[in-house]
Parts: sequence; C-alpha cells; structure tokens
Amino acid sequence: MFSGCTLLATAPELPAESLASHCYEYMFNNCHALTKAPALPAKTLASSCYSGMFSDCKALATAPKLPAETLAEHCYDGMFSYCTALTTAPELPAQSLASSCYQNMFYGCTSLTTAPELFVSELVNYCYAGMFYGCSQLSSVTMGAFDVRAYMCLENWLDEAGTKVHEPHKPTLHLHPMVYEYEYKNSPEVCYENYHIPEYWDVQPL
Repeated sequence: MFSGCTLLATAPELPAESLASHCYEYMFNNCHALTKAPALPAKTLASSCYSGMFSDCKALATAPKLPAETLAEHCYDGMFSYCTALTTAPELPAQSLASSCYQNMFYGCTSLTTAPELFVSELVNYCYAGMFYGCSQLSSVTMGAFDVRAYMCLENWLDEAGTKVHEPHKPTLHLHPMVYEYEYKNSPEVCYENYHIPEYWDVQPL
C-alpha cells in the first residue's frame, strides 16, 4: 500500500483486530522516513499478515507492541528486516508457534541490542530461522526451548549476530537449565551444532 514511499514519516492508524492473510504484507516496505509505527492490536493473526511490513524502514527506532497470542504461518516473517535504527525488540507473548512465524523477523537490524525472551518450549519448522541474522550489536538472547528437532527451526538464527560486542564481553545465549546441564555440559560441541550457535557466542543457563 505504501511500499517505496520514502518520504512517508507518519503511518495511518490500523485499528483492525481481525486480520486476513497477507493483509499488511510489505505495507511500509522501504518507507525510509517512517519514525513511528502504528499500534497493532490484533491478538489472533493470519498467514503472512505482517510479513515484511516495516522492512527497510531505516528510521524506525521503536517497534509497536505485538500482543498476539495466536500466530499463523509467516505472520511476522521479515517484519523488521533491515530496520537499522531499531534498538529494542517488542515482547513476543505467544506460547505456541507456527511455521516460519518469526523467520527473518529482525534480519539485518544492526542497532538491535535487546532481543525478546523466547520461552516457547517446542519449536516448529523455520520458526526462528534467520531471526537475528546480522544483528551485530546484539549482546544476549534468551531461548527456553528444549525440543529443537523441527526442520530448520534455528537455521542461521544467530549468524553474524553479536559481532560488534567486544571483549571483555561476549554475546551470550541463555538456554533452558536442562539443556545447559545435560546437553551443553556433556558435549559443548554438539550443543553448539544442534542449536546453531556461532563459535564466538558464550552459553549460560537461564
């Protein structure tokens, strides 16, 4: 709808609480002057409803609250990708996931320092794939899942993330205590591989 409107600084209100598939997909893509996102009150999402919605909004520094507790396939896919001014991610309260729901959500957000806490215990296909890729200033991620067998669920999720966090600090992934105790402590190399953790990241328990 407004994709490529590079001078658009203010978004219209979007009060809908019931959404349809693809309804806001890429709505503000490449709106480089947009500084504030509209409120998004919907609590039940539809497939791809917010996919790419704010992608490449380079001036967007604050994300809207995302209260949805029922997700759908690709609902947040790439929603804030390349929002290079975004510093803090919104909370993600949903306790069950959908395929590709958070895929590439913060891809290339080079100013992001704070990630949402991810406490869902069981992952699904592609759910976190590429989620924090290239978030070079990201210092910490909390991820409580202990079942990561879903296909590509963590593929590239932390690649190129935390690269600008310098000694004596290290980017740190906080894992479920059971995972830390029985997987990481028994075989760190296997844990790093299974959870797709870059070698320069530290691992600690929740």
